[in-house]
Amino acid sequence: KSDPHVVASISLLKRNGLDFARLGQFGISVAEFVFGFLRVLRIHRGLHDLTWVCFHGLYDLAYLLKLLTQKPLPNSVVMFAKALGVVFGIIYDIKFMARYCKGFFGGEIGLARVAKLLDVERSGEAHQAGSDSLLTAAVFSKMNATFRSVAGMSQGCLYGISPTIVRYWQPAPVILRRPCFPVAAPHVYGARLIHSPILPTYVHM
Repeated sequence: KSDPHVVASISLLKRNGLDFARLGQFGISVAEFVFGFLRVLRIHRGLHDLTWVCFHGLYDLAYLLKLLTQKPLPNSVVMFAKALGVVFGIIYDIKFMARYCKGFFGGEIGLARVAKLLDVERSGEAHQAGSDSLLTAAVFSKMNATFRSVAGMSQGCLYGISPTIVRYWQPAPVILRRPCFPVAAPHVYGARLIHSPILPTYVHM
């Protein structure tokens, strides 16, 4: 309640069924989330199979980067893109990809409209994490199959910034068994984490 926020955005989420009071009572702590998330990253770095898919995910990734590193965001957009490459590796932004798809209004279009144009059906309610994640992954898969050249030219490109996100390579950092707070991957801006496009697991932000 005391953190800076956009009132209209919170109202939209409430209208779509998000119960913030219940989340505050029964949701997990930030420390638990960060520890679990870093553990997932470490596992998938070992499997070489993690690909991130978002729709206009610039602010989501910025928030998540700050949360995972427990550091202020980089001072420049170039260093920000580099940090995303270190932590997340391969990233696709469907809104950026839509710029290069014929009939998609130059990318000035929402996720629901993209899904409709691609004849991809939603399962569940909009603005719910599970439903949005599934729809985003399905849209990416269909877009990839329909516009084969677009994915290759869009890897690492986020709608809203110009620098390209490049994945960096290094063995995964060791993560402690028990979480402590703050929890962060060591030397996160200097480390180069392992990612590969083979057999991707799509993760929506």
